[in-house]
Amino acid sequence: MKKILIAVDHKWRDLPSSVLLKLKLEKKGYKVFLCRDALIPYYEEGIKPNAIIFVHLYDKERQAYAKKLKQRNVKVFLLPTEGIPTLQSYRKFASGLFNDLSGVEEQFCWNDNMKKIVEKNTSLKKVTTVGVPRFDFYSEKLNKTFISKEKFCKKYNLDPGFPIITLATNFTQAQFYEKNKKFFENDSEKLGYKTVFESNAIDSKQIPELDYISREKTMDFFSMLVKRNQNCNFILKTHPSEDFTYYKKFLIENLKSFRNRVALVNQEYIWDILNVTNIELSRSCTTAVESWLLKLPTIELRLSDNEWYHSKDFASGSYSCSTPQEYFDMIDSLLKGKNIDNDLKAKREEFFKEWCYKIDGNSTDRLVLRIDKSLKNSSATLIYKTNMNNFLIYLLLKISRNLIHDLKVYGFNVFLRNKLDKLGRIDKYITDKDITLWEKKLRSYI
Repeated sequence: MKKILIAVDHKWRDLPSSVLLKLKLEKKGYKVFLCRDALIPYYEEGIKPNAIIFVHLYDKERQAYAKKLKQRNVKVFLLPTEGIPTLQSYRKFASGLFNDLSGVEEQFCWNDNMKKIVEKNTSLKKVTTVGVPRFDFYSEKLNKTFISKEKFCKKYNLDPGFPIITLATNFTQAQFYEKNKKFFENDSEKLGYKTVFESNAIDSKQIPELDYISREKTMDFFSMLVKRNQNCNFILKTHPSEDFTYYKKFLIENLKSFRNRVALVNQEYIWDILNVTNIELSRSCTTAVESWLLKLPTIELRLSDNEWYHSKDFASGSYSCSTPQEYFDMIDSLLKGKNIDNDLKAKREEFFKEWCYKIDGNSTDRLVLRIDKSLKNSSATLIYKTNMNNFLIYLLLKISRNLIHDLKVYGFNVFLRNKLDKLGRIDKYITDKDITLWEKKLRSYI
């Protein structure tokens, strides 16, 4: 039986679709394993898979690793976790155009736009458009896994009789303005997105400050909105890669007396939140696109005079305003039952066709067919040269259930209910318990 190893980058974004892929591949007769993205070399040594599905190969060391895997007849597949880049200047970078992909057997894209870009990379052997695997959860079959409004409100102590306004934050660089500046500079240099920022006529070192200013203005507006709309619940959904502690502190300092109407949410899957939402506020974010799939009204937030992070594509299906008062008026109108304008509906359909390939709930199936075909057509024998150091680390990871990695990432926070890493990100990494939970959820639906 051939074995496949799937890398999972961020639990709250990637786990459900990875488990769905795992179960569908197992139905084809494969033995499939999930592991944390950072731990691939160790799990590869212990499992000895016939194929590995990576989420990115931006790092030159990873590109070299992929080539070594190919030399040992291990097939490397590339499935990006974010296949619709927000900024136009980011698309070439995100596609992998500048990477050495000679170790990749096949790259899968969410849409033909990204496929056309990455096809220009002469080091890549094969590229296929499959659609957006994680959007399969919005299909009629899988949306039954969504939590109900009653259960959600009970969990977060919200009045289920009130409408819910959700702000999905997306200020991932703001945290590097006041702290962790060195991490930002090193990471942007190492992975190559420093040049992306600068191609947008912005010095990369300015980005954290611009993001910080936008975040401050947005949160001031959110505070006013909560105090103004007394008969509404609010969900503050933080981006998985943001500093969670900032938002926790903000609510304590500014909205403590409104905690019975405001829920700070990080450890939930976005569709569970959007399923109970009446209006979503976002900043050129994929969450808006997911709201469109649920036919929700969305409002694009642009409260900073110098807003660098804006996408016409991601804002196209949302209402836009110029001043806080215009935002208040628009929200009032939507709460009173204003229907989504026909031109916005048309823009959403255009976006789906251009950037999502097919919204049919079958993207994971298309992915499985390609992987299955590739592995069945291969009769090459695996070549392994044991790396004893990696194998011993794998054994320690398995015995400790990844505790040694948790301690490295979270420190002693690992023993707390909310595991925070050094950048303030909360509970990022999958556990065996998480995988089992989603396997149980999904088995009856596939």
